[in-house]
Amino acid sequence: MLQRNPIMMRSDQKSGPRLALRSDIPVIMRIRAAVHENRLSDPAKVPARLVEEYIDQRLIWVWEEGGRVLGFSAANTSDGTIWALFVEPSAEGRGIGRDLISLAVRDLSRTGWTEARLSTEIGSRAEGFYRHQGWEPVGVTEQGERVLRKALGSEAPSPVPHGQADPQQQQAPEEAAPEHDGADPGPDKLTEGRFRQGREES
Repeated sequence: MLQRNPIMMRSDQKSGPRLALRSDIPVIMRIRAAVHENRLSDPAKVPARLVEEYIDQRLIWVWEEGGRVLGFSAANTSDGTIWALFVEPSAEGRGIGRDLISLAVRDLSRTGWTEARLSTEIGSRAEGFYRHQGWEPVGVTEQGERVLRKALGSEAPSPVPHGQADPQQQQAPEEAAPEHDGADPGPDKLTEGRFRQGREES
């Protein structure tokens, strides 16, 4: 049976990743509050003002389909961490989280980081998702969360944001990005740790 690349299929339908706008803040906050794992103990720690700052730095990516935002991700380029990865619960398992985190990782790589880190609940589906994507456990935070790391520079090609040329169209067939296998256990959390390792000095 012929299989279609999910990223290309969503692009053909005028949907996929794009940079977040300030007008996306309400839905970003709603998705953050709707997750079943990694719930914030104190929502005041992540106010809309902080989300706005990341948007102004062009560091939050959203996944949009049919005018509806289904997930978002963000990197903290100051400390080399993944600040956020969340997917609407009803949209889990479709590879959206995988595509979104690849964009956040790309932002870290382009700003000189050679390693990315994050933290998540121990034993959660999110931890399983990250391990499946090649993240390695390196410790535990003071709050009891698993710390994972990933070396940058060997990631699969990122999904193509709205309105940009698809680099896959320029590649030979054997160089094309692999198709998704559908394994996307779900969203991750806002990372509260601060890590300085892994930045490439100019």
